[in-house]
Amino acid sequence: MNPAKTLTEKEIAMLAELPEIDSIGDDGRIMWAPWFRDEVVRRIDHGEHPTEIFRSHGIGPEAIGAKRIERCAQRWRRRRRDRERHRPPTGGAVDVLIAQSQRIDMLERRVRTLTAELNALHARMARTDGKGDPR
Repeated sequence: MNPAKTLTEKEIAMLAELPEIDSIGDDGRIMWAPWFRDEVVRRIDHGEHPTEIFRSHGIGPEAIGAKRIERCAQRWRRRRRDRERHRPPTGGAVDVLIAQSQRIDMLERRVRTLTAELNALHARMARTDGKGDPR
């Protein structure tokens, strides 16, 4: 992949110090912090332009190139949209765990009830000694 703007060693060193950037590869690929990606998407959803958001963090198009900013924002929004599209209908992992926990509780109660019934039948059979009616 050929980035829109090739970063100099000095620019890479300066950018690597920013909390918004996790790392910069030898090929100039910037790995952004997850919190920054989330903030950019959230602010775009509220009507801000990607360049304004990056600039507010001291990362303008002069530093990394306008095309890189636009492509990042587009990619991050697409990823979020894809995640939301494939989300389970229950609403999330926490909801799934809660539902599973409730199901386990119900099954454990059922096992206790059936065990008690089985024990009662065993006791009844023991009283009859296998000789017929327990009366």
